[in-house]
Amino acid sequence: MPTGQYERFPGLQDGVPDDARRCSKCLEVKPRNAYSPDRRSQANGLQSICKACRKQREADWRAANPEEHKRRCHANYLKHRARKDAYGLEWRKKNRHRVRAYALKDRYKSTLEQYATMLERQGHACAICRRAFDPKKPKAPHIDHDHATGKIRGVLCGGCNIVLGHMEKPGFVDSALAYLAAHSGRQIGRSDLNATFSTSNVPS
Repeated sequence: MPTGQYERFPGLQDGVPDDARRCSKCLEVKPRNAYSPDRRSQANGLQSICKACRKQREADWRAANPEEHKRRCHANYLKHRARKDAYGLEWRKKNRHRVRAYALKDRYKSTLEQYATMLERQGHACAICRRAFDPKKPKAPHIDHDHATGKIRGVLCGGCNIVLGHMEKPGFVDSALAYLAAHSGRQIGRSDLNATFSTSNVPS
């Protein structure tokens, strides 16, 4: 049974210049860089169909065989999972700034320059408790944003970010004050809370 492109398609490349190939699918003459390499092809080292036709053929197969495509993708993921995970972890360690830049752009539509400006304006410290950020721990600063509007409000330490998130829950502050009062033996009001999280600590 004929297997090579020249045996299956005799005369396919007749009259075609050496720097081009005729696609066996669309029959168009295209430059060599429009074809993917194929080591099995000893004649010219290129696949018989162009990249565009091969891409369309693969798309048609995926559309016609969704379950099989899903099964193959999962099998390939499991086969190379350990190697890919190790590579990804090592890449993130070496490219912390790129990871940070992508997260800022994707989540907050912001940039590293804008983030650096916020840190500078806050004196490289949490906007609430004023504890200085450790430069050796790039994950320490947390960007605080309004969940309703998406607007960035400032940079907080992990503890203050968690507390602020709870404080925004309806009824949480009153329940927390009642809990503290019940276990301290004295009445605790919002003034005590305000003394702890003083607005004077937040930079303008």
